[in-house]
Amino acid sequence: MKNKLFLLGAIGLMISSVVTPALTTIVYAEENSFESILENEIETLLNEDINIEDPSVNAETIGDNLIIEIVDGDNQAVIEINGDISDLTSTGDNIQVEIETDSEIANYSVTFASLEDKEKMDLAIQADEVLLDEMENQILSENEVEKLFDENELIETETSEENNDIIEFPTVQLETQKLIDAMPVITTEEELAASDIILTDIASGENISFSVVDGSPSSLALLVGFAITVTGATAASLIKTGAAIVVGGALGFVVTYAKNKTSKKNYSHYAAKMVSGKLVAYKGLKYKAAATLLSAGTDIWSTSKDNALKVSKAASPLGKSTSSELHRKSKTWRFHHFHPAIKKVDGKYKFRGSHSFYGTGVYG
Repeated sequence: MKNKLFLLGAIGLMISSVVTPALTTIVYAEENSFESILENEIETLLNEDINIEDPSVNAETIGDNLIIEIVDGDNQAVIEINGDISDLTSTGDNIQVEIETDSEIANYSVTFASLEDKEKMDLAIQADEVLLDEMENQILSENEVEKLFDENELIETETSEENNDIIEFPTVQLETQKLIDAMPVITTEEELAASDIILTDIASGENISFSVVDGSPSSLALLVGFAITVTGATAASLIKTGAAIVVGGALGFVVTYAKNKTSKKNYSHYAAKMVSGKLVAYKGLKYKAAATLLSAGTDIWSTSKDNALKVSKAASPLGKSTSSELHRKSKTWRFHHFHPAIKKVDGKYKFRGSHSFYGTGVYG
């Protein structure tokens, strides 16, 4: 292959801390929709591949799903990126690709990680589900939290910036979060090309592990090679636009590309992570799940200030939150946020270290 990029490329997203947010929230010039830009990028990359002759690409957002159809002669791929994985039980359930050649049809799920990391994450998801279910039972309902808006004033801290003297972090960290923190962050096409990919045959359950040292997709069976090539081009195109970063094997969307308001948004809250000065939203969450993860130490980004405050109060056993804060100046993007209050000691409140972010950031 002319470009090492196509050796690998897929998107492995984990649940209980991972998902792709609604793709319609990405901001582009009106004359160039997200889908049309993505189509052009994928076609450009595929045209550089010696195993692809005359590709055509069609991308469409349907609800929470991004559907990408790629046709090259007798070979066709339909890639479906599921933006709502609230009920998924495996990392491989998020991205699925149907491959059809002139003689075969196969369906794969795709994970962008090593086989070892995928197996670890699947076990971590199962372990965290038990803990999160127990914690969720302690979260206030939305109606209960809304009553607190009038009954309790926000707690003013000493400065408008984050005050680390009043911050405490949870003693128990989610197993999925530990893995996310340990796995590499991928911000470039080159880093993507150096990563592993797992294809799981949906019919048989067989895992096909492919690493960069194994060779090129052209040395594999046609269906597998074509699946790796087209999913690689798709992932690389999303990263190249600047709209996405791979965190913990997950493709997350950079918050500075997101609108606060969109007529098609399906979630008000997302699990989030600060990566190299960028805030990445990577799992669409319902209200109670967002508050539960915030309580467990995971950062959350919400689509409005009111939504962020609601989640912060819900994650507090006291039903209280800091006033809006902003990280200290660091010549990079900074984001407004709240912290949930966890206890009061000697007349002073202590707050959870996790952030309930909102807005698209302030630079400087």
